[in-house]
Amino acid sequence: MKYKTIYFCLLFGCFQYYGSAQVKIGNNPQDINAGSLLELESTTKSLVLTRVTSIEMQAMQPPAGAIVYNTDENCVFFYNSTQWVSLCIIGANYQVINNEDGTYTFVNDESVGAPVVVNTAPNGENGSVIFSDAAGQLTENNSNLYWDNTDTSLGIRTNTPSSTLEVKGSLATDIRFVAGSSIGLSRENHTIIVNGTGLSTLFLPKASSATGRIYIIKRSPEVDISVFGGYFNERNARTTEIPDDKFILWLQSNGFTWEQIN
Repeated sequence: MKYKTIYFCLLFGCFQYYGSAQVKIGNNPQDINAGSLLELESTTKSLVLTRVTSIEMQAMQPPAGAIVYNTDENCVFFYNSTQWVSLCIIGANYQVINNEDGTYTFVNDESVGAPVVVNTAPNGENGSVIFSDAAGQLTENNSNLYWDNTDTSLGIRTNTPSSTLEVKGSLATDIRFVAGSSIGLSRENHTIIVNGTGLSTLFLPKASSATGRIYIIKRSPEVDISVFGGYFNERNARTTEIPDDKFILWLQSNGFTWEQIN
């Protein structure tokens, strides 16, 4: 018995060794629960598990119940007799990985579906529009991008928008040169400059599918333009022609027809 006590003191430091094979390491070695085989107690020290990489862990062939700390996954794994299983689990089939950037990735252990990243970063200030910066981190800039939830309005380069959308600065829209006898407009167009000679037919989208959309059409003097399906001109009369003395035409859909608005 004397030799066994010395042997365990050399391995673990001072503890109480009982004939019933109970071991207490750390503080208060004389106090051990009757149901404990091995008991640790300390307020300043911790139990450090075997630390291994994923490759090293998979190379092991331990008995069921073995546990290690995987340094690649930053997580404790246990061996269930057939495979290593992460203890960073929610439910039976999902693993949670701390990305160390305020987000966590939930991964299905059966590889069903794509990983889901959940942001746990603090909420922004009132009016914040959260976006990713150049480093991919979530951030805000209320002085230049502001959402007024009371009036449901958005301000760009202002935090006091007075309209549904207020932009303190320039605004760019699509503009392109076109030519030909048949010209079709889509949601990608805004301003078109029609060049060439002769007659061009302009095909607009259905007004019902483009409510509120505005097109600006400018033509050269050598081009005559016919609008397929027609529009209501400034006198509220339906026409299919752009008058000879009209070189710029603004059209907007009211949801039912196209209206001239200039």
